[in-house]
Amino acid sequence: MDPNDQKVTVAQIETCFDLKLPDFIKQHVHNLDLRYRILTCSERKLHLEANRNFLGKKSAPSGPKRKNAWVEGWQQNLDESIADGINHTTLLPHYYRQGKTVMRYMGEFILPEDDFFEAKFLTIIRKILAHYFLTEHKNIYEFGAGPCHNILYFAHEVQEKNFYITDWVDPTIKIAHSIEKQKSDLNLSNHNFSARLFDFFNPDTNFKLQDDSLVLTFGSMEQIGTNFTAVLDYFMSQKTQHFIHVEPFLELYDMNNKFDQLAYSYGKKRNYLDGYLSALRNLELEGLIKIEYQKRTIGRWYHDSHTIVKWKKVT
Repeated sequence: MDPNDQKVTVAQIETCFDLKLPDFIKQHVHNLDLRYRILTCSERKLHLEANRNFLGKKSAPSGPKRKNAWVEGWQQNLDESIADGINHTTLLPHYYRQGKTVMRYMGEFILPEDDFFEAKFLTIIRKILAHYFLTEHKNIYEFGAGPCHNILYFAHEVQEKNFYITDWVDPTIKIAHSIEKQKSDLNLSNHNFSARLFDFFNPDTNFKLQDDSLVLTFGSMEQIGTNFTAVLDYFMSQKTQHFIHVEPFLELYDMNNKFDQLAYSYGKKRNYLDGYLSALRNLELEGLIKIEYQKRTIGRWYHDSHTIVKWKKVT
């Protein structure tokens, strides 16, 4: 295949996710027509050089000190949703709206043709999650829901769910309350939406999760670095059994592979989620949980941001 004219195909997605897709997801992948090209040797060298330069500079790591950045970001989505209505466009985080950028896909650095390539690829991930993992649970909890863009999408993919939405900043809660108030106009009347503040760094143990539930995090736990013990203890103390994380997991990089070495270094530099998967593996060795699925899918710029890990508690 010509490296300058490639397309995301059903076969690629089935390989990437290690799943056999149903026809409606196959059709969705086909309809998206996501085209890209692999970086040339000179472009790859420039990209790697930019990565190394970033690693040598000071940068703001993730953590509690960046809380105000998330307040401002989700407030922007809240303001847009008030002005233009709640929809997939107004709730889309602005980091998906920055135009085409280098992506990490199928072991290659690629340059998409579509300015919204990543956001559109995200719809594939969410359709797969909804079909394979969300439908069997009555209660869906998203921790760190941001502008509620995932919740809105999932609500159109599944039926009759209770969506519990949390984040550590107030704009998220206001967006979630607006979705509940406007659910008839949004054609989501068969769902219930509720929201509350929740801080990964200081979990509220009075917030009890129901049985027959699925807990989801989607790019939110990446912000807690190595400070995951409190929230993992919280998860383990709850009745709910099933958990899915779509996060960058440093443990899944191949340190014998230069493609992965730089991604690992980037994750360490940004203080992204580190050690959580190792902690899950230890719990599995103790017979307390079972890791049912883990798969790297796609990444942006310097790291694999959309790696899926699903686990359940053993009863």
